[in-house]
Amino acid sequence: MNDEFRAKAAPIRMILFDVDGVLTDGTFWRVGGEEVRRFHSRDGVGLVLARRAGLKLGLISGRRSAAVEARAEELQ
Repeated sequence: MNDEFRAKAAPIRMILFDVDGVLTDGTFWRVGGEEVRRFHSRDGVGLVLARRAGLKLGLISGRRSAAVEARAEELQ
């Protein structure tokens, strides 16, 4: 990273992510009455690295979902 980028990024302390269509591909289905969503492992790695770098992270969704809550728990 160049110095200009570092200077611009330095004030960032928190990143909020929408879930559907950002951290998932936007599809979901039900299996045995339970909602299932498809998350990509690379997004998870990026979130873990961002947290390790000291950023606070948050997820935003239009409704509660056990799948989203489980993924958030996995990524801490």
